[in-house]
Amino acid sequence: MTYDLFDSSGALVHRGTSPSSAGATVQNNNPNPSGVFDVVTLYCFVNNVSGLITPAPLYSPAGEVGAVTSFLGFSGPVSPESDYLPDLSIPTAADAFLAFPSKRFSASMYFGDGDFFDFIDPYQYIETRVEYSITSVSISQIPTPSAAAVLTLGGLVASRRRRVAR
Repeated sequence: MTYDLFDSSGALVHRGTSPSSAGATVQNNNPNPSGVFDVVTLYCFVNNVSGLITPAPLYSPAGEVGAVTSFLGFSGPVSPESDYLPDLSIPTAADAFLAFPSKRFSASMYFGDGDFFDFIDPYQYIETRVEYSITSVSISQIPTPSAAAVLTLGGLVASRRRRVAR
C-alpha cells in the first residue's frame, strides 16, 4: 500500500512509499451490537513518508523517524438495500471501496532520539496519528515477489530445456 495525501487545494502534502508487513481483514455481514456490517481493513507499515516535519535531534547525531502503521478502513451497515461485500474476497475495484459510507485513512508515525528503545535518559520520543476521510481510491495490481520468482524460475527452466535440446 502506498498513498498520496492532498490538501484542499489539491497540492501534494505527503507521499507514503516503501510498504512492508501488509495485511487485510474482511468481514462480510458481521453482526455487532449496532447492527450487521461489512468491513474491509487494509494495513501495513509505510516506511518512507515525504513532507514530515520533525523536531531537531538533541541526544544523537540523527533522530529516527519510523512508521507505526498505515490503515485504510471501509465499513457500512448491511440492509436489504445495501450490501457492500458479496463474499470474503478483498474488493479489486475502486468503486467497491468508494461505495462504503465510512471511508477512513489513518497513519501513525514516531520520532525518536537518544536511546528511546531502552528508555535510557536522556531521550525523546514522539508519536503522532492523523486520520482523514477518503475521497478517491485507485488500485494498481502488482505481482507478489513469489509470483515473480515463479515466472523467473519458469523462464530459467524453459531456457535450460532449449540448451539441452540442441
